[in-house]
Amino acid sequence: MRQLKKIIIFYPNMERGGVINNLVNITNFLSSYYQINLISDANNIKIYKFNENIKLIKIKDIETTSHLFYKFFSTVKACYILFLHLRKLDATDTIVFSFQSHVLSILVSKFLNFKIIIRNSEDVMQSTKFSNNYLKAILIILLKYFFYNFTTKIITNSKQSFNSLKSIVYNKKKILLIYNPYLNRIYKVSEKNKRQNIILNIGRFCKQKNQFQLIDTFNKFTKIYAEYKLFLVGGGSVKKKLLEYIKHKKLEKKVFLKEWSDDLRKYYLKSKFFVLSSLYEGLPNVIIDSINFELPVVSTAVSGTKDILLGKKGGYISKVNNEDSLFLAMQRCHNNYNIAKKKTLYAKKFLHRFLIRTQNKKYLELVKNIK
Repeated sequence: MRQLKKIIIFYPNMERGGVINNLVNITNFLSSYYQINLISDANNIKIYKFNENIKLIKIKDIETTSHLFYKFFSTVKACYILFLHLRKLDATDTIVFSFQSHVLSILVSKFLNFKIIIRNSEDVMQSTKFSNNYLKAILIILLKYFFYNFTTKIITNSKQSFNSLKSIVYNKKKILLIYNPYLNRIYKVSEKNKRQNIILNIGRFCKQKNQFQLIDTFNKFTKIYAEYKLFLVGGGSVKKKLLEYIKHKKLEKKVFLKEWSDDLRKYYLKSKFFVLSSLYEGLPNVIIDSINFELPVVSTAVSGTKDILLGKKGGYISKVNNEDSLFLAMQRCHNNYNIAKKKTLYAKKFLHRFLIRTQNKKYLELVKNIK
């Protein structure tokens, strides 16, 4: 095989969230060593802070009234574009790197005899269990069970996700654990920083993040600890329903929806503690940020949480999708706040594992050694 020259990054649907940050950090770093082509529906990749070395292969807009159908058809179209593009290239000096782990990209790559790396950032079992459409989720995991075994390498970002992948991949050596290259630096919090009685949650407004249960849990919590408010920061498909639910629960003066912004430091620095209520995750960057800003954490036992919090040494962990367990964890955090702060500082000692420069080197080493 000739020396690798080009990487085709496959990311059909450019959405806001932690995955985008990881994509940008990894892609920008690799572009210093290889030619990078990005297949995506983004109109302008500069707004996501991709550097000028990266060439965008744009998926033309698809007209549809449904977000779900848009994602499906745009992915199919992206795979067709991938097929046409790869036909012009040399499989001996080019590889495909799929950041959304679509099985069609594996099919196209293997059909044309190109090596492909995929990045699967979620616990495949938990994401199936809590899917909006269970039958669809079963079909997807069956497809992954078949196609993942044809990949060159599979990257995941937490121990729990790593173990879930081992259950569907025959050759376990294909699976690599590389933590998110997320942090530019470890933040030094001023001793003068004053925290308010705010419980913070940041993430897309969708079933996966489970904000409705968090509102129910907070409703019970605030009846005992009336001084608290709940800030839900983000945006998404269920925003309107969340607002209606808050009104139905008569919590308009207690629960507030805040718009997403590029700089969320003010929320991390003024809140009392952070609550992640998700049904499943990969490696939640919001918990990394919380620890970096020395904000105590309560989290459901989703993939990645124990990696960041070092089990329960760095925070409070509750059962997934269990209101009573989440309530008790929040109560423990409040009642033992000095201990909660010590847990946070302990977890912060190990945050170097998520520095961009540290983890990007592992991606480069992986790509260099593809055979």
